[in-house]
Amino acid sequence: MAGSPGALVTKGGLVFVSGGGRVLYAIDSKTGKTLWEYDLGQQAYANPMTYRTRGGKQFIAIATGSGATSKLVVFALK
Repeated sequence: MAGSPGALVTKGGLVFVSGGGRVLYAIDSKTGKTLWEYDLGQQAYANPMTYRTRGGKQFIAIATGSGATSKLVVFALK
């Protein structure tokens, strides 16, 4: 998809990307293998984001939908 949103790469070598579609993928940066995928239920035309709590827990977040259907979907990393 031309102009699709970018990916997020973690220090541990995971690449998170939606490509502007409905599915968020976690890909191993060394092998290119898809390790995990999740159907977000609506378009995710946004770059994934990450944040870490003071306690050290890391999260991946991505905005989905538009207008009244907008959501921020968040996943915790183990």
